[in-house]
Amino acid sequence: MKKLLVLGATPFQIPLVEKAHERGHYVITMDNVPDNPAHRHADASANVSTVDAEAVLAYAREHAVDGIITGGSDVGVPAVGLVCDHLGLSGVTHEQGLTATHKDLFRAFQRHHGLRHPEFRAFDARDDFLDTAAGLEGAYIIKPIDRSGSKGVTTIDFDAHPSVEFLASVFDHAYTQSITKRVILERFLDGVERGGDAFLRNGAFVCCCVTNKYLTPAPYFVPVGHTIPSKLDAGTRGAIQNALEETLNLLGIRNGPVNFDVMVGDAGTVTVLELSPRFGGNCIPQIIDHGAGFDEIGAAIDLTVDGVAPDRQARPHEDIVPTGSRILGSSRSGVLDSIAPLEAMRERYGSNLLELVYDIEPGEEVHQFTQGNYRIGHIIATRPSLEELEALLDDIERSIGATA
Repeated sequence: MKKLLVLGATPFQIPLVEKAHERGHYVITMDNVPDNPAHRHADASANVSTVDAEAVLAYAREHAVDGIITGGSDVGVPAVGLVCDHLGLSGVTHEQGLTATHKDLFRAFQRHHGLRHPEFRAFDARDDFLDTAAGLEGAYIIKPIDRSGSKGVTTIDFDAHPSVEFLASVFDHAYTQSITKRVILERFLDGVERGGDAFLRNGAFVCCCVTNKYLTPAPYFVPVGHTIPSKLDAGTRGAIQNALEETLNLLGIRNGPVNFDVMVGDAGTVTVLELSPRFGGNCIPQIIDHGAGFDEIGAAIDLTVDGVAPDRQARPHEDIVPTGSRILGSSRSGVLDSIAPLEAMRERYGSNLLELVYDIEPGEEVHQFTQGNYRIGHIIATRPSLEELEALLDDIERSIGATA
């Protein structure tokens, strides 16, 4: 029995724990939130912050783990790299993890290598930000350099002449969410945002699923779901894959899962917005598993523990079964008043409803869905066409009737 250390214990890590158990591994979950749900599924848990890479390394060394893995969030990726470096485990390096997941470092990396990227500047202090902001025009996005899940993200329209008070507040919002207390301001790119997950084996993709990504409106742009197959044409999907391959090759990442977000411009240009060496959240691996026939989480576990990426391939685009996710959230903060019973929903929608999960129960506190960790559950469903799938996801969400 091999010992696998899983960084994070949110709902997005539960499938990881379950698939590791299916393979007969001993699973330890780690984060500093003892009530997180994945801890209840693990063989053991550790109350250690996943952003404290040295503490994670000390624990991994003391407990002689055979592998370390994370997914669904960027915050643990640098710690994974540090442990792999020092203990000789399979995975990314610490430098690769930092470069990919710290937005200021990634933008500087793109600029250095001549890759497409938005205009950007990073700040450690509010006054420096306000001095710069005074001379800007157009739309920008401000966010912490080291968080995912839309935490601390706000759009700013400088043409609307925002007040100094507003600018200070959005800076503080991003700054307080940042682990390293550093903020990045990026020019807003026009186009269509797409996300997805890929998997590399010896430098080549064995899976590259571009999703149709759905977001809440401005100013937060929180992901609320994904569907596959992509609606993009073959040429654009190929351009996305080429941009990812070029970036990953320059980073030196040749094996394992990759979560990505890209912006496709009107002329078909592709800008890699974010790229992280871990599988995605918002149920992306589950819809790829069902729709494209590629078990990304299982493949990541096998690579982590055995050191070799499995020789598997995803279905070609034309054979993908339409599958999608919908993240449930509340339109306002308060106390959850009511939500449809799980069994009634499963009976009503039958085999088209692949998975329905509630994170909370009536009577518990909810937050307005302004960032990813304020979710209250998720739906995974399938239908013969994307049009039918999108209508089904809408219908299921309405039928759930979550109110606060």
